[in-house]
This record gives sequence, structure tokens and C-alpha cells, in this order.
Amino acid sequence: MAYVPRGLVKSQANEESYQNAQVVSDHESAPSSFWEDILHHEFEQKDGFFVNAQQPPAFGSLKRVDFIVSNLDVNQRKTRLMLVEAKRTKYNTVNFITEMERQLQDYCAEFLNSQKAQGDGVNFVYAMAVVGTRGRIFAYNIQAGMTHMSNFGPTDGPDSDGYWDATEGVWDGTFNHIKSLPPTGYAQM
Repeated sequence: MAYVPRGLVKSQANEESYQNAQVVSDHESAPSSFWEDILHHEFEQKDGFFVNAQQPPAFGSLKRVDFIVSNLDVNQRKTRLMLVEAKRTKYNTVNFITEMERQLQDYCAEFLNSQKAQGDGVNFVYAMAVVGTRGRIFAYNIQAGMTHMSNFGPTDGPDSDGYWDATEGVWDGTFNHIKSLPPTGYAQM
């Protein structure tokens, strides 16, 4: 029987990672592995995108964000497109999610205040917060702070918290938006 894709879960291998990421555990490895696979599939290097794990939000920082999705700017230099923070399913509580989003906001601010971002004229960056197999996407700029992307508002999603499961159909449109409107203004597509 052929595998039937669901949202971002587009293969049997993704399905196995998805199931593992839903297990309540003390380890972040399963959700991180799942989202890393998804990000590599959705933002492919052959299309000018790069996914790197455990990177500083800004060059020289001692902090680490779980994933950074980058693209090439008009000068063919790698620049940050989206910062991703992933947590295990065990911590799917309102307080923990609020703290994770605050941490992600701090990473975004650190990047945008960096000499590189300011030198490149970057004034916003995308951000994605994930817990287990559920996620939410934002755009962040210094003046407005975190602004949720369409379909990821505070009352969106099955639990009315802005978080959608990876199997839902809202992801492709948002990822295509991110690819076509990067912070540098130069789209690969």
C-alpha cells in the first residue's frame, strides 16, 4: 500500500520520525530529528537554502538556536532566513511555550542587532517555535516584535493556541511565503 502524505509528513520515513517525535520523553532528539528532516526537505540546498543545527543566532554569540534556515542573498552570501527552536513534547504547557517563544524572540533580536544583519540591511527575520510535532511561525522585527504569520495567530489551530501539527495543511503555503519574501528581499525562486 502506498504511503498517503499528510501535511509536512510526506513519506514513510517522515511518518516514523513523526511518531517518535510525539512520544513524551526527557530527550529532545526525536522532535529535533523530525524537524531537521522536514526543514531539509522543505528548504533544499539545490534551491539555494541551507539548514544548520546548533548555530549561534548572531555571529560570535555563545548562545545556540536549534536550527537556522538560511538562503543566499543577491551577492550569493548566506544569510539567516528563519530561526527555529524545538522542544520535546513533554514540555507542551502554556508557561513553557511562552518561555520558549520569549527565548526565540531574544535570538531574533540578537541577530537583527548584529553587525552583519545591519550591514546587510536586514530588518526582519522569520521564527518558528516547535514542541514535539506542533509548531507556530512568526516574523520578527525590532519595532513590532513577534508577529504571527497568517494561520498561526493566537486563536488559530485545533487547540486555539496558534500551533499546528505537522500533518495539517497550513505549512506549505507559509513556507512558500517565507521562500518568496526573504528578509534580504532577494528570493531564490
